[in-house]
Amino acid sequence: MALFSTTINAPRVALAGLLAGALINLCDIALLMFMDAEPWSAVLRGEALTGSFALPLYRALASLIAGVFIAWLYAALRSTLGRGAGAGSIAAVVTWILAHLYAAAAVATGSTTWRVFAVNTGGLLVGYLVGGIAGARLYDRTPGSSRKPLMGRRR
Repeated sequence: MALFSTTINAPRVALAGLLAGALINLCDIALLMFMDAEPWSAVLRGEALTGSFALPLYRALASLIAGVFIAWLYAALRSTLGRGAGAGSIAAVVTWILAHLYAAAAVATGSTTWRVFAVNTGGLLVGYLVGGIAGARLYDRTPGSSRKPLMGRRR
């Protein structure tokens, strides 16, 4: 038995990935709004860090790319792990770890602090899980499955 599936539906990966990326973005924005802009600015000032005007665009693009990767990884692993939310969550966590291992290097080099890193990555983990579960559901959905036949059976 192969670890990865050899048949991946590319249009479904793209669609599920865009949905997952959009949900990651929404969760990221909601977290930052929940934290409120002023306290977050105070945290950055307290850590002697400044933000960039390109940061929101970068985060949005990175989230979309991560969403597509989550959907692709889910499609590749679902023959081994099974279908559904569990496999979608595993794909999301693996993607989150891979995406943020490199970001942890910024802490190691002194470019940022563990506190800022933890707030950013912790909030994104929630978004990755929501995106992974939703992407898995969308990928597994068969076209027309929400429509029921009029007379009890399909022709």
